[in-house]
Amino acid sequence: MELIDTEKNEVLAKWLGFVFNKSGKGWYYPDGTFSMSARPDFLHSLDAQAKWLYPKIYEVKLHQRSNIMNGQWCAEVFLHTPSGCTYRDTPAEAFVDALLYVIKEERSNG
Repeated sequence: MELIDTEKNEVLAKWLGFVFNKSGKGWYYPDGTFSMSARPDFLHSLDAQAKWLYPKIYEVKLHQRSNIMNGQWCAEVFLHTPSGCTYRDTPAEAFVDALLYVIKEERSNG
């Protein structure tokens, strides 16, 4: 079953160490700071991805497949092993879906 955008963001936030405040408002960031603002949008924001996700991965490759995949972006993500590769319409979405695949594989193998 395919995850919807909010579920994808939730999986990534938990993987990074974000914790939702039990009172129902705000987030604890991985460094322990608290914020009442919305959690970063890992699915659509390359800035949020660069700040929070890129430092946690070993290697990422982004490239556009204009001839083969109707202009879709390909992302390959490596966390040592396993690795994931996906094709999506934007580089941010391609990166997130590849990373989610790797996280799923990591959990099933670990």
